[in-house]
This record gives sequence, C-alpha cells and structure tokens, in this order.
Amino acid sequence: MSSDAIRGIIRDLPYFVSASRSQVIGAEDDVTMTQYEMPMEEQIKLLVKKFDSLDKKFDAMEEKFDAMEQKFDKKFNAIDKKFDDKFTQIMVRLDDTHAVAKLGLEGLQGLRESMDEKFEAAAKTSAGQTDMLKAVLVHVRKRVEVLERPKPRRRRS
Repeated sequence: MSSDAIRGIIRDLPYFVSASRSQVIGAEDDVTMTQYEMPMEEQIKLLVKKFDSLDKKFDAMEEKFDAMEQKFDKKFNAIDKKFDDKFTQIMVRLDDTHAVAKLGLEGLQGLRESMDEKFEAAAKTSAGQTDMLKAVLVHVRKRVEVLERPKPRRRRS
C-alpha cells in the first residue's frame, strides 16, 4: 500500500474523525513537523525544556504579581492611615460639637429655670399686690357708698 492510502485509512478511523483539527495532520504538515520523526527520548527532552521555560515564565509572572501586590498593599495602607486620621479628626470634632451643644442646652435649661423662678416670683408679688388692690377697692367702695347715700329728708311738720 502506498503511504497516501495508509494516511487516508488512518484519517478515516473513528478516533481521528472525532479528534480536533489540531490532531489531524495532513501530508503537507508531515514535512514541516520534524519533531514527530525524532526518537521518543528526544521528544520528551524537548517537552521538558518547554515546560522548564514555561515554569520560568510563570515564576517571573509570579514575581511581578508579588511586586504589584506589595505596591497595592503600600497604597492601601497609606489610604487606610489617611482614612483613620480623617476619621479620628471627624470624631474629635463631633465630640467637641456635642460638648458645645450640650453646654448650650444646659445654659438654655438654666436660663429657662431662672426665668420660670422670676415669673413665679413676679406672679406671687403680683398676686399679693392684686389682693391688696382688691382690699383697697372694697374699702374705698364702702366709703363711697356711704357718702353717696342720700340723706333722708326730714319732714317738717
């Protein structure tokens, strides 16, 4: 059998039919793929070299990722520090504002209590003076009524 016929039979096998296009090798590819003509040991050595080069590339990428992670950690730590400082400043200002507001409210409470006491004292004084005025008014009214009574006329007989 010719090699073309053998290749045709191999391509028609169920395994190769279901395989991907990268696994199906045409006659024109056989000339360019010399690694398939190498002995198995050389192919394994070639694969080991490729894996070693890939491993080195992954190690280099891992180092780059580690460096990026360190940069991000530094930046995030700086941001955290700034945030914590600002948060602390805000809390101090909030506490100061709270203290001032509390002092203001206590002052208002004291002023209200003082004004209430003064109003109560003024109401008592006013009530006392009003009672005195009422008593004077009653007394004056009695005198006026006495003076205003018509004197009975005397009859002359």
